[in-house]
Amino acid sequence: MSPGGGNWQGVANLGRRHRRAHAARYGFAALTWLGVVLLAVLLFQVSRQGFQWLDLDFLRNFPS
Repeated sequence: MSPGGGNWQGVANLGRRHRRAHAARYGFAALTWLGVVLLAVLLFQVSRQGFQWLDLDFLRNFPS
């Protein structure tokens, strides 16, 4: 604490820190959801392309 009994700088910084924390929380959440959506799109594309090559003959007579 500063001499004189007041810590006004710390109180002023508290609001700024809260705003930065909220912005970081929402920013990281948005980036996380963006990654999840991109992974889902990638999984869909790979599955769609892979199912074209899959048939019952491949499953029954798998080369060992």
